[in-house]
Amino acid sequence: MENTLSSLDWNAEGTEGGTVKVENGICKVLAPIVHAYDSSTIYSRGSFDINSMFVIRRMKVTTGADNRGPLLRQGFIDRIESRKNEIRHETEFANESRVSWETVYKDQKHDPYDLTDAPAPEGNWYVSGIAWFEENHTRKITWFKDGIRDSKMDYASNEFITNSPMHIYLHAASNPDSLNNTGYMAVDYVLVRKFVGTEPTVNVVSNQTGSNASIEKNASIENISGSTVTSQPDLNNKTFTPGEVSQVQKNQGENKAGTLDTGFPKYNVSISGIKLSSPYRFDFPTLAKELDSSGINIIFLGVDIKDVWQYERFVKMAHEKGFAVHAVLLEDFNCSETGTSNACEDSLNAVLDYNIKSLAPFDGIDVFIKPSDKEGSENTSDYSTLFEAVRQKTGKNISLSASIPPLYPASEIEKISPFVDFFVVRAYCGGIEGLNSAPTIIDAVALQMSEIRGAGSKGLIEVCADKGFEDKNSIQELFADLADYYSNDPAFLGVSIYNYDTYVSLPAKADPNKKESQIPGLPELPGLPRLPGFSVLSVLIVFFGVFALLKVKEK
Repeated sequence: MENTLSSLDWNAEGTEGGTVKVENGICKVLAPIVHAYDSSTIYSRGSFDINSMFVIRRMKVTTGADNRGPLLRQGFIDRIESRKNEIRHETEFANESRVSWETVYKDQKHDPYDLTDAPAPEGNWYVSGIAWFEENHTRKITWFKDGIRDSKMDYASNEFITNSPMHIYLHAASNPDSLNNTGYMAVDYVLVRKFVGTEPTVNVVSNQTGSNASIEKNASIENISGSTVTSQPDLNNKTFTPGEVSQVQKNQGENKAGTLDTGFPKYNVSISGIKLSSPYRFDFPTLAKELDSSGINIIFLGVDIKDVWQYERFVKMAHEKGFAVHAVLLEDFNCSETGTSNACEDSLNAVLDYNIKSLAPFDGIDVFIKPSDKEGSENTSDYSTLFEAVRQKTGKNISLSASIPPLYPASEIEKISPFVDFFVVRAYCGGIEGLNSAPTIIDAVALQMSEIRGAGSKGLIEVCADKGFEDKNSIQELFADLADYYSNDPAFLGVSIYNYDTYVSLPAKADPNKKESQIPGLPELPGLPRLPGFSVLSVLIVFFGVFALLKVKEK
């Protein structure tokens, strides 16, 4: 977590004790002193053109005796010291019950009073987005709370709204009629991106699981989380937050994966997927090219349910490129353990709530089933209850899948199958070695696929790129072999890779001229053959044993 405000991207000003602090990745714009007109402001060094959306995840915190708390502002401005143009979104009073605009254009001011109510209870995070755009030759502004447009805040005027470039800013202040309404605006992240009044429709049709359900939304907000910042005023999905220069963008520069120039074997499956975590670590256009060239059509995204909204921008971009995105949940939980059922249900509810409110909903939910380590314990009693509850809430509006290890009890699959659309069989755990060839994987998952087939469900086989694959081509050949073997099996849905980080680091094709060392980390030893299955220690013992025997013979 960054604990400083980047001076390369932000200016900070305060009056009468107003300060700005960054602690544990959260920026606090404070009005902490009992003093009239106590205030603090941060504003971007870069400026932005009209057709911009300024989004922050924010929270109001009151520290004084007056429970109305501080007055908070979020907006666009040309110059802090002597404004001529400004768009100010202002909230005040307890639960931010007064929400207003003030616009200034060439010193002409328009100030509509108390147009709507946030509402935002004290200490609750929410996402606030203000859009400034031009539509049909008319300049307009509007406000979004948690991705939902509040029509009461819609305002159009060429007389009181500028079209000149402006900076973004945040402001917290005490009110002159009370000396005790101190506090601050807490800011988790900040985002500026391009906005148009009537945005493109995102039409996502999920037919991978045989469902004809489609989701159509008008996209109008994107947001991410984390301590990220960029200094460019370009609006092509650039991100700003009060912190140091983004590690995300550093990683993007370090993880440039070239477009594959190798023709892979063709395989015919409904789903070709890949597991991805921390999506913003990678440059999205490069990621999209990599997946497209590999024949990938679905992304299984590891999701941290503490802040599901951080993934919305990524999901929207994936949809626009034709990728479906399924949220993978509960990788760190075992829902069959005592005391975990509520946490597991809360995790699922968080994603369901996101899908109801989001303009870029997940296409599916994949629940990672972690078998109990306790011998003789029931593995899925709580999982089956969990799946049943989710299915009752969602109907068939979203794809639901269960991720299971290869040795998962077949009898337990039967309990879950009525509630899920398909299973993901993880062919990389359970203590089985050598799961990097079609025969070994087919044998390892045979019992589970048989049970899935008998239950009338479908199975997706997921392989691990860490398990002995020397290049991308070898994984693609495995996919083709599996597709060929299961070509007439109605239970076989497709293939997937765990995980993207390892897969993208592999060469397209291994160099056939590169010799593998007999002992990892040591040079080739002439005359000593490679011993499959022997550890480094075993080879060393053999080598030194032979050496000692020769010495004895010499003597």
